[in-house]
Amino acid sequence: DGEEDVTIPEVSKEYPLQRDEVKTIATKVNRNSTTIRSTKGGTNEEPKQYIGFVIGVLTVVILILVAAIVFIVFRNQRLKTTTGRSSITDGDRRFGEDLKMSMDECDKASLYQESYRPSIYMRPGILPHSPDYSEVPDVVCQEYAVPHHGTKYSQPSLAGSSPPLLNILPKPPPVPPPPERYYPTEDICNRLPVTPSPPISPPPLGHCRSKLNRHFMLPLSPEPDVHSDREEKDIELQVFPRDQLRIIEKLGEGQFGDVHLCELQLSPSQMGFSDCCKLVIVNMLKLETYRNEFIKEMHALARLKDVNVARLLGACLDSEPICAVREYVEMGDLCQFLQEHVAETTTPLTSTANTLSYGCLIYMATQIASGMKYLESMRFVHKDLATRNCLVSRRYSIKISDLGAYRELYSTDYCQFAGRNPLPVRWMAWESILLSKFTTKSDVWSFAVTLWEILTFAREQPFEELSDEKVIENVTHFYQDNGKHMLLSVPINCPKEIYDLMCECWQRNESDRPNFREIHLFLQRKNLGYKPDLH
Repeated sequence: DGEEDVTIPEVSKEYPLQRDEVKTIATKVNRNSTTIRSTKGGTNEEPKQYIGFVIGVLTVVILILVAAIVFIVFRNQRLKTTTGRSSITDGDRRFGEDLKMSMDECDKASLYQESYRPSIYMRPGILPHSPDYSEVPDVVCQEYAVPHHGTKYSQPSLAGSSPPLLNILPKPPPVPPPPERYYPTEDICNRLPVTPSPPISPPPLGHCRSKLNRHFMLPLSPEPDVHSDREEKDIELQVFPRDQLRIIEKLGEGQFGDVHLCELQLSPSQMGFSDCCKLVIVNMLKLETYRNEFIKEMHALARLKDVNVARLLGACLDSEPICAVREYVEMGDLCQFLQEHVAETTTPLTSTANTLSYGCLIYMATQIASGMKYLESMRFVHKDLATRNCLVSRRYSIKISDLGAYRELYSTDYCQFAGRNPLPVRWMAWESILLSKFTTKSDVWSFAVTLWEILTFAREQPFEELSDEKVIENVTHFYQDNGKHMLLSVPINCPKEIYDLMCECWQRNESDRPNFREIHLFLQRKNLGYKPDLH
């Protein structure tokens, strides 16, 4: 029985099941491991062949990509080299063209600077239209009746006048053009040859400042106008008795001759001048050559009749030398008057100090604006407005004059150039210095400097820290409009709105500056209720 158990025939019949079992658990049946390896080995030969083929293909693709990259890099380098050479050539060509254009522009600029002068102000007697007298708010029009002017002030004929300062100083580089009508039309450029002048260094100034040989320009000069000329001829000059004048001192020398301070022998009331003091200014004619001009000037000044403008009292025409007698006041000029006083808020304050309140300062400035408003309405341009040219009377009454221009005391306020008459450059607008252009808007500029003097008690010159050359350089920045210009500093205790008014008066463009009617109204509102003390 035992042998039959060993040789059971059913075992051989179930062999396939044993093969599957052995195949499933290959690690436990060693005898079937050979069969399993032989079966698997046959199936893995084909995947190995595919892997080799794929690796070969990828290698070829990589080599192609590397070659393409190398080719692209090499081509880009060649393109950069070619482009660089062509750009250098084009740049040289453009640089040459730009250089030629800039030189042409410089030549044209020189032509403009030399040839624009005859056409700045159009023809004599014809006044170009301008918005200088544009309407202000109704409250202004209701309070002040200003004559209608459909035209702007024109400048005097430029024939025989001194050349603009641009011909003396180095010419500024080409810059954005200043306001309209400064340059000529194209036909002038086509007719005149281009003759650029070489830059000339500024002339020495210090050695010419000791004495004023001649008044720089006659202030209070009216603009040329046919109708005003007729009116002046119709005005009869009041004859002033020469024997009633006693010379006290010689103040200086004016454009027409000596200027003297004289005293009246009779009282002003006896001579028909109830509101005049006994002191008068006498301008004498030195050269007979200027006789007609002197008489014409007296007729022009005889038209001025305002409480804030020094009047022409009369003329001595019966004997030689002929002379004009003008109003003077007891307290002298405003500059010296301010220097003799201190601010009311000064500490410590001595018992003998003469003080002025802020309200009094603005009151005097308001009167100057009132006088200039009158001159503006009468078509007069002062050209030298400053505290030295304002007179102080009782109750701080101000009268605009031109006395300071003749006095040796104020010679350092005027800058002397070679071949030119002295100019008060620290008070003048930039267009007056560089372009010899004087209008009421340039007087507005000078008024702001005068207001600055009043608020600083005339203790120093405007821009005292700058030399005359630096002052000229500063105004060229206005001409160039490069934003590098300097303005006068804010006076001590000066309100912001007052300094803002000054800055408005120092605008580069004339049309941006206020007129004297607006200035007077503004200051009048700032000084409401002020009552001047008896003085």
